[in-house]
Amino acid sequence: MPEDMSLVGFDGTYQAEESVPPLTSVSQPLQEMGATALRFVLRRMRGEVLDSRGVELAIQLVVRESTAPPREEGARKNRLRKDGIISG
Repeated sequence: MPEDMSLVGFDGTYQAEESVPPLTSVSQPLQEMGATALRFVLRRMRGEVLDSRGVELAIQLVVRESTAPPREEGARKNRLRKDGIISG
């Protein structure tokens, strides 16, 4: 890896950084998520009516060594079939 395929994880854990090769991962703003959740709970406890559409928080792609750059234009493209098989 990443010569054969690129691999991306989620949560940006310490293990992703320490793996071999270090894993590219999406990092979530956990502290901000917790603080936002607490604010919502406190508002509900005060009897406020909350918007149920949710909240969008920014995530960050932490690029490490488990991903390759995009292929050149015109390179062979693999396609995922409906049965889950990758064809090229």
